[in-house]
Amino acid sequence: MPKPNEPESPLHEQVKAEVEKATASWLKSRFTDPDSLTKHVHATLDKERDVIIAKLLGFEHDKWSSRKPIDWEVDHCNGRAGESSAGQFLNEKGKEAVKAWLESLIPNLPPPSKQLEEAALKEYNETFRRHIMEAVRARAHENASSYIKALALTNLGQFLKNE
Repeated sequence: MPKPNEPESPLHEQVKAEVEKATASWLKSRFTDPDSLTKHVHATLDKERDVIIAKLLGFEHDKWSSRKPIDWEVDHCNGRAGESSAGQFLNEKGKEAVKAWLESLIPNLPPPSKQLEEAALKEYNETFRRHIMEAVRARAHENASSYIKALALTNLGQFLKNE
């Protein structure tokens, strides 16, 4: 594959032309009038309408199943990940149910123990100190980098004077 702004090789051009020629020939022999390709696509979509809609909703069926009629089920991959309408619906309902359950627990929670309060305060203080130290280190690094650049420029000037 050529890089952008680089001419394609003669072989690539020849293959591309042959593929385009073969495609045009096939389309012309298969679809004699301009509307026949559109009609064919529409007929295919109409024939598979129920399957297409079910798949868009996140359902699938086992083509190898011996059950007749074939049972539809939530797509085990996309449905669980919420990447389909059905999966998104199930995720939203699940989140709502978990949220309602957790909110129902709040009034019945015991008050925090002295140990919990002490542990939370200790964690807060450690996090606060760690954040301050990270900010100090970052600032020191910036200042040191600026100093080194200035020093390098000064030394370069001294070096050039001695030449």
